[in-house]
Amino acid sequence: MNRTVQTRWAATAAAIACIAPAALIATPAAAAETGTLTVTVFEDRYADARFDPSLTTTAGQSDTLRSSGSVFVQDSAGNWFGTDAESTGEYVFDGIALGEAKVYTADPNSYESVAFFLTDGEQATTMPHTAFSFAGGTYLYAGGDGRLTNWSASRDHVGEGTVTVGAESTARIGMTAVTASVKVLAPGTGTPDASLADVGFVANGEQIESKLVWDGVTYYPTRASLVPNGLGITVTPADGFVVDSVVAHNSVSWPAQELTVLERDGTYYVDTTELPLYFDRAEFSVQLREAVVLTGKDECKEGGWATSDAPVFANQGQCVSFFASATRGNS
Repeated sequence: MNRTVQTRWAATAAAIACIAPAALIATPAAAAETGTLTVTVFEDRYADARFDPSLTTTAGQSDTLRSSGSVFVQDSAGNWFGTDAESTGEYVFDGIALGEAKVYTADPNSYESVAFFLTDGEQATTMPHTAFSFAGGTYLYAGGDGRLTNWSASRDHVGEGTVTVGAESTARIGMTAVTASVKVLAPGTGTPDASLADVGFVANGEQIESKLVWDGVTYYPTRASLVPNGLGITVTPADGFVVDSVVAHNSVSWPAQELTVLERDGTYYVDTTELPLYFDRAEFSVQLREAVVLTGKDECKEGGWATSDAPVFANQGQCVSFFASATRGNS
């Protein structure tokens, strides 16, 4: 190697040596932004899917903060956390990633017995039941800064909700054991007969299927409990029958109290705030009658049009026109 080449290599090596400390030393990654999520869990004893301890049922019950049991969070980065309630009844999760997170709270029993929902005071969002298992999580000691890392946990029958974590965020979870049942009553006798109608349940804007229980005549929802917001039933009578009336009463506490039922667009809703207990049941009774079907335009007269169930007419003229059109169509 001639001197010139040696000189170039030496110069190059010196240059690399000069820049290496600045260029090759790793720069620490920026820490992910984190925030705090404070969760409260309450028993919705005044059954309206909102937290307001100033309201009281006829049995003297009001909404109560729940401080037993753990709450769990999986943050937007996939990290798992769990904690128990502080003396204030709050579950505090600090140092969790910003963004959308999943929050979980466990059923107080070893089976599905309650319904959970997130509420902002105006709207309620149902928390469906699920199960989870994780390892490598962090347990946050309530009332202090202690943390247990590499923690694992699993739970069955937990409510799952979605929250958004900011610098300082809150979430409120409601718990209820309210449910409902339905008996369909035959015309004339008033005898329960489940074969005369199909029944469904509605709660918090969701359609919920029904099931017959052991007695063969009582419909229950396929969920153990229902969010007490817009709780009602749908009824589809068998051919030849229509709904005559729907009434409801509570069935757990005694004496039974009649509940207000309102019909809107074919759905019969009950006022759940009239239930004395938060684990009470709204028991609906649906009385059917035989459908009135007119056979000719003469039956439209003298108010007969108003008695027709199939079809329903707005006035006598519409009734007469219906049969006149049918006659022309058959001629």
